[in-house]
Amino acid sequence: MRQETLFELEIGLKRSYSTMKTQFYLHNYVNKKNEQQIFFKVTINKEKERIPTGYYTKASDWNQIKERTKSNTDLNLILNNMFSKASEIEIFYRLNHKEMSLSAFIREFFSKVPAYDFLAFMQSTMNDKITNPNTLKKHNSILNKLRDWKKKIPFTDINLEFFDKYRKHLFDIGNNKTTRNSNIKIIKYYLIDAQRKGVMLNVNLDDVIVGSTSGNRTSLSPEDTRRLIEIYRLRILSNEQQLSLGYFLIACCVSLRISDIKALKRVDFMDYKVSVLSQKTQKYISIPLNNRAKEIINLNPDLFVKFKAEQKINLDLKDIAKVYKVKKKMTMHVGRHTFATNYLKSGGTIQDLQIILDHSSIETTMIYVHLDKEEALQTVHLLDNFI
Repeated sequence: MRQETLFELEIGLKRSYSTMKTQFYLHNYVNKKNEQQIFFKVTINKEKERIPTGYYTKASDWNQIKERTKSNTDLNLILNNMFSKASEIEIFYRLNHKEMSLSAFIREFFSKVPAYDFLAFMQSTMNDKITNPNTLKKHNSILNKLRDWKKKIPFTDINLEFFDKYRKHLFDIGNNKTTRNSNIKIIKYYLIDAQRKGVMLNVNLDDVIVGSTSGNRTSLSPEDTRRLIEIYRLRILSNEQQLSLGYFLIACCVSLRISDIKALKRVDFMDYKVSVLSQKTQKYISIPLNNRAKEIINLNPDLFVKFKAEQKINLDLKDIAKVYKVKKKMTMHVGRHTFATNYLKSGGTIQDLQIILDHSSIETTMIYVHLDKEEALQTVHLLDNFI
């Protein structure tokens, strides 16, 4: 009973405030196949626009009351989509308290980037604002996941329930908690941008809690790192694996991201330090080369001459870990985490680490302080020999 009341109220409001009327009808002209083209008439504030749909049907198969064909289900779906699109435009304008003229409607109806559709907005904004290719790739991946879930997402459909349903969808397709949170974070970023541009939302974005996006900072122990360096020195791997391990060990020794590694040439390492424009932050960073990094570079003349895709490097690292029984996961990003963890274990300060890792916030760097929680807890036994 309550649902019927709400439905009636919604219809009443629509009738009160809507200034748009739509109608599908057959044009008078009959072609050689005895078919007539279906037109879509839109009336706004007594102005009319007759839109040819490009689809034809026979008068005998046209239901004038329902404004659909009697037998062509596929064609009816197309007409339904056109009607839905028109309704979404109307609702978007009404909820955003904007005056919708006929010309504005036509512009939105035929636009490849309709203002009412979040997916179109996200694509357009992404293309305009994101310049870093790696960031663009990440955001495109998130957008494609949204499109796989729903072909169209009107701003009016975005509420707290939308986020709950999408989190469940990401869980169902196998995304871990960190990935799910990261997806929500990026979606929220574009919604905030839409709000700044005047789009009214059915949700208070402060109520959308993203959650941690830092993930588990896996890192190798100093023992595993030393063992891998020894394997590298022995040159017992294939050329491809040797190259991949070399890049991984460079990340372990100087903390470089894979995107920054690919931006460097061998000649850049001739000095006592390496300088590079960070592909992530677009800031220049300069890192002194320690002796271990110099050794790794000198042992393989192909390093920083031949490059491989990160996925291929990670596959090689996975095989190396399996053969040589490295229990921790090995990826290029784990190499960077390994540097950070081992740096702190060797006595480095968190403030210096923030500078080396090129973190804008000390909070991000502080994550590494908590990595060795289990080791820290074991230090309570130090009192056994003291008291």
